[in-house]
Amino acid sequence: MNLKHIEAFRAVMLAGSMTAAARELFTSQPNISRLITQLERETGLLLFQRSGVRLIPTSEGNAFFREVERAYVGLQGLTNAAAQIKNLGSGRLRIAAMPSAGLTLVPHVIKRFQELRPEVTVSLHVNTSGTVNHWTSSQFCDLGVAVYKSEASTCEVELLSEAAAVCVLPAGHRLAKKSVLKAEDFRVNRSSPSVMATAPGRKWTKPSNAPGSNGYSPSKRSIRRSAARWCVAGWA
Repeated sequence: MNLKHIEAFRAVMLAGSMTAAARELFTSQPNISRLITQLERETGLLLFQRSGVRLIPTSEGNAFFREVERAYVGLQGLTNAAAQIKNLGSGRLRIAAMPSAGLTLVPHVIKRFQELRPEVTVSLHVNTSGTVNHWTSSQFCDLGVAVYKSEASTCEVELLSEAAAVCVLPAGHRLAKKSVLKAEDFRVNRSSPSVMATAPGRKWTKPSNAPGSNGYSPSKRSIRRSAARWCVAGWA
């Protein structure tokens, strides 16, 4: 059984006769008859009852036709996908983004993109930078927006923006008067506890210029936001 057998059977079912099916497929009626006979022999199904020049589909023929139509829907989907790939390179775009970008900047970019390319289906997946790196590296997503690039990532990376680190302090804090804070400013003592924020799933580590045993402590409480380096990673 091959595609020619299926095309002949479908044409007969839709046209109602072998002669009309032959016209639709630009072939001869004897050729259509031969293909239907071969199809019945290979499937072991009686697809039509012959009544003179008329063909009446059997229950087996109708059931087989329903399966053929399901297959043709899938083939039509492949045809549409091929047309989209030819026009754009892909009919679907998957974007991964960390929450600070995925809930603010990226939706606006997607809206503008879809105004230009309405035929492309775009999906947005929001998660941590680590997960964004994993999704783009594994090609689950086509591109990602993250705050850092994984060392194991093989994606091409473009830096989008850089922002200075900020420190959130209560009013009257001893460090609030300083315009620039250095590592040694965060020495932990009982009067000014602090906690360092790190990416989920990553171990806390001291910066290279941090104080020694009297320096940073991840068990204390205060808030520090790390420097934001937004970058986009994806496959070329």
